[in-house]
Amino acid sequence: LLGIPSGGVPLARRLASALATAVGADRREVPVGTLDITMYRDDLGRHPIRVPQPTLIPGGTLEGRTVILLDDPRYSGRTTRAALDAL
Repeated sequence: LLGIPSGGVPLARRLASALATAVGADRREVPVGTLDITMYRDDLGRHPIRVPQPTLIPGGTLEGRTVILLDDPRYSGRTTRAALDAL
């Protein structure tokens, strides 16, 4: 699970906890990371740039893994496009 700061990160953590409970696993077995998309947005020139947050990829790589990307549902598809560029 990768959460986009700031709204997607708490959502990813809650989902990880729910998934771990559903399958009877320890929460540490459901990897949670963060993906900052600040520098990949297509509207950088129109809005103030916020301070980039660290990107944390569990296990150091996404190669060969399934990724579930979580974002604050109030935002548009713009962040999803930026996240795909970042990945």
